[in-house]
Amino acid sequence: FPRYLISAEEEVLDSINNDALSIVVWKRPLPRGLHSGLARWAAQNPPRFEARVKDPSWVESALEHFSSSPAQLLLAADMRSLVGRFQRLAGSQTVKISFGVVRGDQCRKFHADYQRLRLITTYLGPGTEWLPEHAVRREALIEPPACPNAANQLIVRQPHLVQRAQAGDVLILRGRDGVSGDALAAVHRSPPIEANR
Repeated sequence: FPRYLISAEEEVLDSINNDALSIVVWKRPLPRGLHSGLARWAAQNPPRFEARVKDPSWVESALEHFSSSPAQLLLAADMRSLVGRFQRLAGSQTVKISFGVVRGDQCRKFHADYQRLRLITTYLGPGTEWLPEHAVRREALIEPPACPNAANQLIVRQPHLVQRAQAGDVLILRGRDGVSGDALAAVHRSPPIEANR
């Protein structure tokens, strides 16, 4: 069983509650006109927004450094929609939001998170990398070497099987705290950015 599901239909996100799945991916194009507005905003190096939120008013704080424009309205509507859907899927009104510009490598090692569910989307640039189950050596996740390259060589069976999300794609990943039945925690990492500069 592949343990992941990819679709161009938004309803695929609801499938994360299937205990046999670790990853669901909604392949979607971003709205026209969003790219240039995001690029201008990112060039200003705005502060990162991180908070535990409950109601939709958080969007104004997250986008306070984004000049009012059609792109800002599109982004705000999309973020509200995704977070609302995630709250329903997670069965929790309070969720942690992290939104901002990523300029360097973050999680360089392939790993599995410890929270129950995580929604990730990238609006500009390379997206999250993840592994289908047959590409993972689970035993190598237990005590991987400190060096990310050495760890990834042990964890990834075949590098050509690494999946890369595109800008616009929405992923929901099951973490270790969300594992039940036949599910296994999703193995993923942040996209390597520094090497591509």
